[in-house]
Amino acid sequence: MVVYHGQQAWGALPFSFLVNIPPDAIAPLQRYVPDFEFALLDLMAVHEEDFAGPALAQMTLRLLKHYAPGFDLWHDFFRWGALLNEVAQQSGPDALRRIFSYLVQVNASFPDVERFQTFLQDNLNNPDDQELLMNAAKDLRERGRKQGLEEGIEKGIEEGIEKGIEEGIERGITQSLIRQRRFLAGLLEQKFGELPAAITGRIDGADADTIERWIQRLLSAETLEQIVLSDQ
Repeated sequence: MVVYHGQQAWGALPFSFLVNIPPDAIAPLQRYVPDFEFALLDLMAVHEEDFAGPALAQMTLRLLKHYAPGFDLWHDFFRWGALLNEVAQQSGPDALRRIFSYLVQVNASFPDVERFQTFLQDNLNNPDDQELLMNAAKDLRERGRKQGLEEGIEKGIEEGIEKGIEEGIERGITQSLIRQRRFLAGLLEQKFGELPAAITGRIDGADADTIERWIQRLLSAETLEQIVLSDQ
């Protein structure tokens, strides 16, 4: 039997079409190849109210029928409160856990906890069953919170490392520029004596390219102005 719950129509073929044997070799083996049609249950062609059998089987078929990638299956699940209560009475807490686990796995998000709690109180007669699923929901929310916290910490560490590297590079560049300025000032003092405030101010405000250009002028220049003020 094939239980089909796809959005497109099922194109069933006999089983023999699945046997991949070259045509020239199939003849001697034909009598040994099973050839039968599948018993097909196309869930899309059956109304959910027509599903029969134990409550767990009905719930399973409904979940399969209404599942589609990206679709919020909780929307339909909240319509099946009476059936969920029958599942709890007939199949017990383990069946409830399996249903809850499936819903969590196929849905991208979890419904509002208060709404979920109200749904359980309105539909499950046994308080133990209500508590079972509420505890599962709270555990899921806590695990999600911890996972989010861990991801946030990891992201924070990564961003901190990147920021630290950027700040370290920037600090290194700044310190290198300060050393270049001091080096130029020392060379100028050796050649021309004490530097006027206007000259030291120009040096302290110069970037690395300017400092390098001034150092290159130092050998040929005869005055401070030829080095520092000629860019004006």
